[in-house]
Amino acid sequence: MHMKSPTKPFFLAIIVITSVLLVGCNLRKTAASSATGSATGSGGGTTPTMKTIGGTVTGITGTGMVLENNGGDDLTIVANGTFTFKTSVTGAYAVTIKTQPTSPTQSCTVAFGSGTATTNVSNVQINCGSGLTVGGTISGLIGSGLVLQNNGTNNFQVTGTGSLTFTFSSPITAGATYAVTILTQPASPAQVCAVVNGSGTVNGNVTNVEVICTQPGFTIGGSVVGLVEATGDTLELQNNAGDDLFVTGHYL
Repeated sequence: MHMKSPTKPFFLAIIVITSVLLVGCNLRKTAASSATGSATGSGGGTTPTMKTIGGTVTGITGTGMVLENNGGDDLTIVANGTFTFKTSVTGAYAVTIKTQPTSPTQSCTVAFGSGTATTNVSNVQINCGSGLTVGGTISGLIGSGLVLQNNGTNNFQVTGTGSLTFTFSSPITAGATYAVTILTQPASPAQVCAVVNGSGTVNGNVTNVEVICTQPGFTIGGSVVGLVEATGDTLELQNNAGDDLFVTGHYL
């Protein structure tokens, strides 16, 4: 009788078990790789850029004024000038006055105090005075009677000629608008003046308004005495090396 060898099934069993173990290892490696890739891809991002918030204080004479930004980050103001809050922000800001000055008591106001900071903010205006002034320069004035206005009122009567400076008497609060116009043009001689940089929003004393007056035209003439008319006797006159004028004489 022929007997089968027991070693062949044994080797087959070993091969099957080894294959199962290898497949299991590969599956664990694939799962680990997928987990690593997923974690790496989802954790990225950039840190928001921090922006500083500040501005200028004008007109303060009292003590004890405290500013806040976004309801905190208290900042004590001791003098006129620029200020910057210690804590930077990544988005919205809102500057308010927590404590008004005393000794003497003042009522300060905030202009340009809120918004979203996309760059460093430096135009917040704290105004503690009676207001800010609006003025500028006048050039080319030779006539009289020029009258300026701001916002349709507060007339300013200009005196003098040539290059002058002016400032309206009524102050204006920070954040308000201004519009300088000409109420009355100069006369004796008549001139036409125009306003440049005449309107805008006040965020400090305005000094760059320009009033430019054009020069009127005058004729230049006179008389010639003693010129005798004869062949070729023509007098040629010039003004400023140009504008030729030919004058012919007369028989005596």
